[in-house]
Amino acid sequence: MGLDKAKLRALIRKNAGLESTADCPCCKVGLSPMTVEGVETDFCPDCHGVWLDSGEAADIAEGMNDFPDFEWSWSQRKESKKLSPRDPGVYLWELPYMKGKSLLVDFCQKSKGLWLDCSEIAELEGIIADQTDPNLRLNKLANELKKGGYIVLT
Repeated sequence: MGLDKAKLRALIRKNAGLESTADCPCCKVGLSPMTVEGVETDFCPDCHGVWLDSGEAADIAEGMNDFPDFEWSWSQRKESKKLSPRDPGVYLWELPYMKGKSLLVDFCQKSKGLWLDCSEIAELEGIIADQTDPNLRLNKLANELKKGGYIVLT
């Protein structure tokens, strides 16, 4: 029997107090759960922004860190007018995601989470696809299929 990662992640999030009870930092609407690349995220049904808790960007990136070079990104930070969905009253910081890319994300220094506005999740996935070794992605997929009993590798 395979491991249901979505249920496991939901249980971990619930036990850690990370259920989707947060409000969107842009339009103040309650966030809803949404799965991106097999990772349970928080989604705003109005503005289509996405909140990634600490480590979730790395999960989507399949092994990369939340930021390819956090020290550099942090050195380029600017104050944001958005409040953290996880930590009400804490303002986010706007950081460039990666050198040479135009993607700016909002980062919570306290919870280490990331806010991505509407189309930024697609931009993040594009950057990740360009940066991740295709063999690593293929091996991860093969291992998941093997664990689920869908294939047998000999």
